[in-house]
Amino acid sequence: MKSAIRAFGCFYYSLLSCCSAALAMLFPANTAAQDTTDTYLQSHKYPLDIHDFNRGSMDDLFRKKLSGYKIVFLGEGGSHELEFYSDLKYYFLQLLNRSMGVRTYVMEYGSSLATLYNKYLQTGDTSFLPSFRQKHTLDFLKSLQLYNRSEAASNPIRTVGIDFEGPSFYFKGLRSLLSQAPPPAELQTEIGIIQSSPNNLSCQNFSEIDLVLKESLRKKESAYRSYLGQSFEEFHNIITNTGSCRDVLRNRNPNMKRRLELFDSIFKDSLYYAQLGEAHVNFRLRNASWRLNTDRKSPFYQKVAVINVYCYRCDSLNKQVSNWEFTGKMGEGIKERFLKYCDSHFTLFDLTESADPFVDQYAACGQFLLIVRDEN
Repeated sequence: MKSAIRAFGCFYYSLLSCCSAALAMLFPANTAAQDTTDTYLQSHKYPLDIHDFNRGSMDDLFRKKLSGYKIVFLGEGGSHELEFYSDLKYYFLQLLNRSMGVRTYVMEYGSSLATLYNKYLQTGDTSFLPSFRQKHTLDFLKSLQLYNRSEAASNPIRTVGIDFEGPSFYFKGLRSLLSQAPPPAELQTEIGIIQSSPNNLSCQNFSEIDLVLKESLRKKESAYRSYLGQSFEEFHNIITNTGSCRDVLRNRNPNMKRRLELFDSIFKDSLYYAQLGEAHVNFRLRNASWRLNTDRKSPFYQKVAVINVYCYRCDSLNKQVSNWEFTGKMGEGIKERFLKYCDSHFTLFDLTESADPFVDQYAACGQFLLIVRDEN
């Protein structure tokens, strides 16, 4: 009996020793993995002062990191309406214009609004602009117009809209392109519709007129070319947009991809800057940016850089921020692992050099993660 007890005791302590050894091996490994993640994040974070425009070091960083890309997408996480997104647009546009020659800003609007913006940027005439719900949109355009006139601008910046057309800007945009001369007899009806249509039509009524103009342009293209002269191409790009105001809650990414490729065939820029909603930017969602980056026939194939945005404590009384693209474990991971390295309101993390599984799950969404805290 005693021998049996001794044998059991030896077995028990052997088992306990094995478990202790296993645990000792397990937890140091987890600690080492965490240390690796922390080391990477700490050494690849860049605080951004988006109101400081004398930053040679940031110019060098972006030249190095964005070399070889053809477009930089910034995904507006949380809400389009957050005021700091206008500041971010201006920050990245003037930085990339100065350091890498970017001259085209790609917007989540149709070509008609881009036409109005460009008319204003060229002339400074605010009568071209529509009414804005947010003052910061007008402030952004004023800043950009002044920048274009300054010696700092390597090339004046223009805007391009790759989303659907809507009644709010469509007719005003077309009217800005019409000739001062009376239209030829065969175009009088169509030009009359453009001149008299209000900007507050319902989507249904607007869509019916849009179809009429599309058919007219198809049948009478030569007459439009003769009447519009140099403005014909812009006019054509607005009317031939296949995106519809009915598409607000539909998948607009295929049309966005086609529109961007169309404008690239015209401009042939080496690098573009785009700022769209996160739903069209985050690679994980297989959207416009993902389609461009994975289509072997696209000039943007494997040349798309993505900056995703996560907003922390960006809520206001009027706007709640969801960060729906980074919820669950990924959202918790940002709060637990990234936030402690965010010493400024804007902190950019470069994920391009990671070999860390934790960081790699965010890198799969885009090459960079910008964390914004305490802004609304």
